[in-house]
Amino acid sequence: AALYARVSTAQQEEQGTIASQVLALRERITQDSYHLDPGHEFIDDGVSGAYLARPGLDRLRDLASERAFDVLYVLSPDRLARCYAHQCVVLEELVRWQLEVVFLNQPVSDRPEERMMIQMLGILAEYERELIRDRLRRGKLYRARQGQMLTVIPAYGYRYIPLDQPGGGRWKVYEPEATIVRRIYRWCVEEQLSAHTICQRLNGEEPGYERVSPRNSARWSHTTVNRILSRPDYKGTAYYNRTRKDTGRTVGLPKTQGRGLRTSNSRIERNREEWIAVDVPSVVDATLWERAQVQQKTNKQFASRNNKRHFYLLRGLLVCGKCGRALVGRSYAN
Repeated sequence: AALYARVSTAQQEEQGTIASQVLALRERITQDSYHLDPGHEFIDDGVSGAYLARPGLDRLRDLASERAFDVLYVLSPDRLARCYAHQCVVLEELVRWQLEVVFLNQPVSDRPEERMMIQMLGILAEYERELIRDRLRRGKLYRARQGQMLTVIPAYGYRYIPLDQPGGGRWKVYEPEATIVRRIYRWCVEEQLSAHTICQRLNGEEPGYERVSPRNSARWSHTTVNRILSRPDYKGTAYYNRTRKDTGRTVGLPKTQGRGLRTSNSRIERNREEWIAVDVPSVVDATLWERAQVQQKTNKQFASRNNKRHFYLLRGLLVCGKCGRALVGRSYAN
């Protein structure tokens, strides 16, 4: 026999919901006189049931296709999947591989009324998931309008104070990174440097400048520098509900090395009236921030990438075999 258990949030994981599921499944397997191999316990901790791409479920389906076990025990259909369509996909696969599925909270049989009950439970689980998601969304919007900053991954130069701490639900300035942010703004405004030149300084490629490590990356990129120079957070105003997911888009080229063809869960901006302004501690003064926006526009106007004199047929379509980045066209005087 095998078992599958899942919880969808870290809170459920901390409360031991997984342990209680596994214990109940083990006891039922023992009662039914099946042998349970420890390698056939498939568990997804803190993973949403709205998606089929789950590590534990993927391993389960792989071994089920190899007939590694005869029967699968699950607490209830919504643990297998929240979406009814996903439940059907997985259950049809298991039936095709002649695998018996036992739900502790809902018996499975070939009787039409019991199959109908499972289908109804799947639809109700999907409805419940959407209802919870909508309540969470509305609750977050309400708290953002009350001045709480709910973005737990703050901008570079800030740290997030969790809600369970005194004065939580806000950002605080993190001076080691904030010092670098101020340096970037001064270089841009006072020395009128481009993002590329600023990156060279931060990466220690210019004489007299030590290398500075960015957050969660090996090197600074001009994209990161441009983002820092354009974010209004640093002048004291952050925005919640500014973007939304733009799922299902396919971007890039067929994946060989580095970047390639992939489905991107990128984000696109909402209408301006949907944004919720939240006050955060400022890192630079508003005047310096405004001057940086003007300088950014000037740099963009004179950037070589905006060259209109030459047309490159394969610009952005060829990929470097070493780093995986898209190649750009450049012209050189003879």
